[in-house]
This record gives sequence, structure tokens and C-alpha cells, in this order.
Amino acid sequence: MPALQSDHSTETRLPLRQTPRAVAPKKPVTKPVIGASVANTHVKSVHTKRCVDIFVSRLHPETKNCELIDSVYSVTDQMHLLSVECTKLKSKYADLYSSFYIAVHVDSIDFKSAIDIMMSPESWPSGMFIKRYFKPKNGSKQ
Repeated sequence: MPALQSDHSTETRLPLRQTPRAVAPKKPVTKPVIGASVANTHVKSVHTKRCVDIFVSRLHPETKNCELIDSVYSVTDQMHLLSVECTKLKSKYADLYSSFYIAVHVDSIDFKSAIDIMMSPESWPSGMFIKRYFKPKNGSKQ
């Protein structure tokens, strides 16, 4: 009996690395629920606050902290701010420009709208550089 010869040229084989695998179906993501009832007064929620951290640069070298704090309050006049802290950062060329770190503390409910207002170009004078500020993770201060 003659041995059957198969023609491997017509057969397509994928390398082992490219073989399709079965993908497990993802579980549906459920969004958390935030209570809004004013009638249920049996328990109370904790008052939470968040901090919007902002880096501001390309300011005049003689800019004072209180000027920036006043600017933040004037931009967010409809929003209730818990506090605003402003810290002058060390600039590479202190005689040319100054940079600041601004921490705006708001209620957690107002966090998204505070970011939208603070990161809007219309909120700041022309030529200023604004971006979100992320604190160093190693614990050192600038």
C-alpha cells in the first residue's frame, strides 16, 4: 500500500505565537451610585473634598501669591471654594519669569467643574502657561 503524501504547500499553518486564543468575556462594569435623597435622614454621609493641583508659569517675576489667589477666586465666583493655597516655585531664570503651584480645595461634587474652569484658556491672561500639577511620588518637595 502506497503511503499517502500530503501537500504541505496548500496547507496554511500559523506559527505557535500567532495562534488565535479564546478571549474570556468581560464582566459588565457597573457605575457606583451616589445618594441624593434628602428625605432619608437616618444616616449621614461624610463631607468629602478634593484638591485641584495646578502649575502656572510664564508670570512676571514680581507676581505675588495673593494676586494669583485673587485671580482664582474671580474666575470661580459661582463655585464654592473651600480654600486656595499658592506656593511660589523656584524658577530656572528667576529674573525672567516666575512659576507657582496652586492648590484649589473644593467639594467632591464640584471637582470636575473646577478642573474644567481652571484648565480653560479663557480663565487666564494671555501668554500664561497652565497645566495640571502632579506632586512628586518620592515625597521630596520642589
